[in-house]
Amino acid sequence: FVVNANQPGIARAVIEERSYVKDFIFSGGASYSIDSLFRNNRYRLSFGATYGFATDLNTKRRHLIYRTNEVGDVINPDTLVSYHGVISLPSGFTGGIALSHTNKWTIAMEYAFANWSSFRSVSNDDEGLKQTYRLAVGAETTPDPFSTGSYFKRVTYRAGVSSEEY
Repeated sequence: FVVNANQPGIARAVIEERSYVKDFIFSGGASYSIDSLFRNNRYRLSFGATYGFATDLNTKRRHLIYRTNEVGDVINPDTLVSYHGVISLPSGFTGGIALSHTNKWTIAMEYAFANWSSFRSVSNDDEGLKQTYRLAVGAETTPDPFSTGSYFKRVTYRAGVSSEEY
């Protein structure tokens, strides 16, 4: 917060909280497509999935207090609290399937899930998180991708819907 922020000639007192995260997250994925399906071998069926592994991220959290003058220069910085902790991220899964007909159309569906109730942060303000999901369905079509006469036949039209809970 800032005290006396808009009064000229008076220093502002600032309390700043910062978290520094230095770590990595590992995830993996796979996809597979089956070409030349159905009538005239002009259809493609594609599957894909990713999995994000649960991860503990090393974190350093600092609470600083300092004053600034009217031009923003920092005066007398001091660290109030500095501690190390861990942010625990949950695992997550995303999977999808798509059916395509050459360059003409595609329909697809995707599902994503993560259990955020297992999330933990260094500040202990992580209560109330829950499982999340997202389900999305979409389609696209290009009436004539190689048309030389009409622009609107070459345009790709897309539509989709999704339902999610976060």
